[in-house]
Amino acid sequence: MLIEQAIEDIFANEIRGLQLANVGVTTAAGTQHVESAEPESVVAVAASFRQNDAFSLPMITVPVTISVVTRVEKDPDKTRHNAVVEKIMGVLSLWHQRPEVFGGKFTSEQFLAGELTLTGGSYQLDQSQKIWASAITTSIRGSEKFNI
Repeated sequence: MLIEQAIEDIFANEIRGLQLANVGVTTAAGTQHVESAEPESVVAVAASFRQNDAFSLPMITVPVTISVVTRVEKDPDKTRHNAVVEKIMGVLSLWHQRPEVFGGKFTSEQFLAGELTLTGGSYQLDQSQKIWASAITTSIRGSEKFNI
């Protein structure tokens, strides 16, 4: 399995574990699972392909975007949307401040997780689609493991 796919699945499973009612969770490369036929909000996790931090060294960075969209007619005052974003941000902040928790979740046979950093994002009302849309961007840095 690609390191990026494994990372997406870990994020998605953690978000599912928050047990947010009427929230569907999906990923770009890994699992495609939306819990409700008509969710009020959908969270999509997408990991970009790894970037080498230097020539001939195993250190890599994997950018990840977590998008949250909520239908305006189901949440006209953004209360539900903001609650979903806040829960996700809480998990990301914990992982940023507690590398031992983060590393335990993301280290695998192919990847030694080192650190997570929040890199920004966006928050908007998409009037044409009638959705609240937030994108949280983060990067995971670690070392690719080679079994030679």
